[in-house]
Amino acid sequence: EDKRLANNVDSYNGYRFDTAIVNRYKYAMVTGEPIFGGSQYKNAKGVAYYDLRRELNLYHIAGFGNGNFPQADIASAAVRDTLREAFKITGYRLNLTGGSMNSTLYQNSTFNLTLRWRNAGNAPLYQKRWKVTYQLIDANNAVVQTWNSLFNPYLYLPSTTDSVVSENFTLGNIPAASGYRMTIKIIDTTGYLPPL
Repeated sequence: EDKRLANNVDSYNGYRFDTAIVNRYKYAMVTGEPIFGGSQYKNAKGVAYYDLRRELNLYHIAGFGNGNFPQADIASAAVRDTLREAFKITGYRLNLTGGSMNSTLYQNSTFNLTLRWRNAGNAPLYQKRWKVTYQLIDANNAVVQTWNSLFNPYLYLPSTTDSVVSENFTLGNIPAASGYRMTIKIIDTTGYLPPL
């Protein structure tokens, strides 16, 4: 409940608990699970787990467990719908909302690539392993050149506005031809997980 978390005015060495709690998500994952039998906590309209959306957004919950629900709760279609919606709220949602680049590239010359990023999710991406790369691919689907972006999705906070990332890259000695395309990949630098 909020009086123990977001509204906790206690402090330790001058650092308030409410401030620490509501800002924890910025650098550490916040998880948990709804209270057992949470459907008994209904609002005036009888909606079970009615406060779950607000709590997920307030505390920026990155994910929560699903093993704490009584069978009677799960039997309710309304409860299942609420929980499905709640699972969709949690976590990061990296979106590209737009961008541009030079339409014609020249050998051994620089070009600009500008993208507008937004984390439309509820929490940042907490793993450091991800790297944004651009790949120029030819008409035969072969990667002919790769560039690394300066944009780092690690701890990229949720926002309702875009972050504009404008970068200049140099094209190598690539033969002139048509049919090239630029792609973007967010790759796991450890090679363990597939690209995002």
